[in-house]
Amino acid sequence: MKVLGKISLWVPIVFFLTVGLSHGQSTVERIVLKGLDNAVQGNLAGAKTELQNALKVDPHYAPVKDYLKALEDVNNGKLKPQTAIAFLKGAQYAMRGEWAKAIERYTKAIKMNPGFAMAYSYRGVVQDVNGRFRKALSDHKEAVDLDPTNAMAYTYLGLAYSHNGKNIQAIENFTHAIQINPRLAMAYYNRGISYSAQDRYDQAILDYDKAIEINPRYARAFNNRGNAYLRKEKPDNAIEDCMMAIELDPNLASAYNNLGAGYATKGQFGKAIFNYNRAIALNPRFALAYFNRGSARMVMGNQMEACSDLKKACDLTPCPNNVMTEIMQQCK
Repeated sequence: MKVLGKISLWVPIVFFLTVGLSHGQSTVERIVLKGLDNAVQGNLAGAKTELQNALKVDPHYAPVKDYLKALEDVNNGKLKPQTAIAFLKGAQYAMRGEWAKAIERYTKAIKMNPGFAMAYSYRGVVQDVNGRFRKALSDHKEAVDLDPTNAMAYTYLGLAYSHNGKNIQAIENFTHAIQINPRLAMAYYNRGISYSAQDRYDQAILDYDKAIEINPRYARAFNNRGNAYLRKEKPDNAIEDCMMAIELDPNLASAYNNLGAGYATKGQFGKAIFNYNRAIALNPRFALAYFNRGSARMVMGNQMEACSDLKKACDLTPCPNNVMTEIMQQCK
């Protein structure tokens, strides 16, 4: 039987692009949502207190600083209360995944204040999440034109380029953000992703190093650095990083997948399958984890289970033609 060795080591880049949009699962996000709830009810003082509490939990949660900046602009007369409330309501909808409502509120804030750069940035993020690259790009460019000293605006512009495979432009904008704010871990992290997309793993690792130096609890930076070490055929480094990522965030499915790939690279397929199982338990639609588990099972001679996993992976995410052909040959 031909072993699918190439498949068993197939570990694509982990594209975790931190944009502050989530569903409020972590402690800090629950506090942020409580702060936003206060804001939309008109309790701006209560909102400020909760958002400041969120920063105590995670000083590197970048969107919170933007939300506090909007409240500060109300206090100093730069922004009307209703404009800030519309913006923060948009943020609340975005964190809950209610994209259309988020766009509606951000648009309302922009109509109230056409010079509100932050509202353009956040509307651009939501447009990007929904695959509207041109609209996202337009919003982000407007944001940096209105506020060229805002590092986060350039970071979000870089994210839009990165999401659409334009990594040269993404790197340019992440670099600009870093020049404005050399302590912005998110910019280093996402520039590392763009370097990885260009197979420039040494540069990517340096950026993940910097992101971790700034934020030692940056689980996804450890995870992605581990992925880069896998690409450089340094499985021991990868395993160490992925284990740290899991310690920091036990619900990070991709870290279990990468940890499994590290063990598979060392020929420890039992440990690999154990971690692929954990990745799939956390994310039952994780195509790559099924693919890697199937490859490990094939190497171990468990053809029936392997074929089930490999076919499941290709059902969830279309496999490359050459990979699909090999699977069909093995799983007749």
